[in-house]
Amino acid sequence: LDWAGLKAHPEISKKVFGDLLSLPFRDGSFDVVSANMVAEHLPEPTKVLSEVKRVLRPGGRFIFHTPNFLVWTIQVASRIPDGIKKRLIRLLEARKEEDVFPTFYRMNTDVEIRRLSREMHFDVEDITLVSTSAATAMLGPVVWAELLYIRSLQKPNRAKYRSNIVTTLRKAA
Repeated sequence: LDWAGLKAHPEISKKVFGDLLSLPFRDGSFDVVSANMVAEHLPEPTKVLSEVKRVLRPGGRFIFHTPNFLVWTIQVASRIPDGIKKRLIRLLEARKEEDVFPTFYRMNTDVEIRRLSREMHFDVEDITLVSTSAATAMLGPVVWAELLYIRSLQKPNRAKYRSNIVTTLRKAA
C-alpha cells in the first residue's frame, strides 16, 4: 500500500486508495477489474479473488498480467535473498529499492491459476503465455543468448516457459 506513490503519479488523475482484501467499492460495481504485475505479490490469492469477485458485476472479467513461475529466471529470483535481489533489480531494471515488493508466486502458473479459478468459481476465459523483451541489453553480448532463448520459446511446445501470463477470468452471469 503506497498512498504517497499513488498521489504523486502524474498519469493517474482519478485515484482511490484501498486494500486488495477490502476494496472500497460496492458489490457489483465493475465490469472489469485489472491487475498488472500484482498476482505474484499475493500471499493469499483466494482472499483477493474473493474480493475481486465481490466487486465484479455478473459476467464481469478479471484480467491480470503476471510473471510465469516456470521461467528459470523467476525460479532463481524466488530463491535470492531480498537484499541481493533489490540490488540486481536496480542494476538490470533501474528500479528503486522501495519499488521492489515481496513476492510469493502462489498464482503464477497456468495450472495454479486454473486450480484457484475453479476453487473461487471463476470461469477461465483465456490464459495466454507471452515473452517479454530481453532484460540483459545492458550486459552487451549476453543479450544475444537471451534473444536466442526468447526466440526458441515461440515454438508451441515451449510456450509454457514464456516469461509472462495474461489471464482473463469471468464471473458467472
